[in-house]
Amino acid sequence: MDVAETTFVELPSNGRRYESSARVRLADVTARGRFRLDALARVLQDLSADDTADAGLSNDTVWVLRRLALEIGGLPRYRQSFALRTWCSGTGPRWAERRSDMTVDGVVQVRAAAIWAATSAETLAPVAPGADFTAAYREAAGTRRVSARLTLPTLPSHTTAAPVAVRPWVLRAADIDLLAHVNNASYWSSIEESLVDDVRPIRHAVIEFRDGVMLDEAVDVHEVRTADTLMQWWMADGRVRATMAVVFAATPGS
Repeated sequence: MDVAETTFVELPSNGRRYESSARVRLADVTARGRFRLDALARVLQDLSADDTADAGLSNDTVWVLRRLALEIGGLPRYRQSFALRTWCSGTGPRWAERRSDMTVDGVVQVRAAAIWAATSAETLAPVAPGADFTAAYREAAGTRRVSARLTLPTLPSHTTAAPVAVRPWVLRAADIDLLAHVNNASYWSSIEESLVDDVRPIRHAVIEFRDGVMLDEAVDVHEVRTADTLMQWWMADGRVRATMAVVFAATPGS
């Protein structure tokens, strides 16, 4: 299984794009000053929301994150500024792919490819994106069709060569968003807990969602480490709700 196997298409010459900029703040970094993955996920989530608001999309559709893949050349440090740009890079019957780039000092350091599923604001059932979405994003997306299929492996058996560590994960009220489930950025907190003593550069990261987690649910995090990969599964009520994978650079500083 290669978690780095994701296509990051380049910015098209025509079509809608949205740009913004920000700076790494104190609440975004680890004790060593690295931009955290949950902070990065939050920035990308806000970028997506700002773009759809700027495009004038109706409030009849709620976009729910299905999959996010990251290719990381480097992460900004405390107080560094970064630029962001995002565009629609493909569509499906009831979902769309959003590409985003984070640029630091003129160099693209993070490439993101996210599959967002369109759901009804009233029922949260899957729906086809509306005419306003098509009008805003069709030119940038072109004819590229994308899949919403999940690709990360299901939870491995405890009898595999790589041992599986299991620990309870306590949810906080601050993890819950307006949809009454854990916000997508909060899932990365358990990864960050496991990275606290790891100084290796991160080269790829992927998260896939199967179902939401509510505040009153009991969550266990199952974790597997190999030489260059850290994987986690969020389990609740006997079901996998989310899977995360991080791939490290071969050697520190590479």
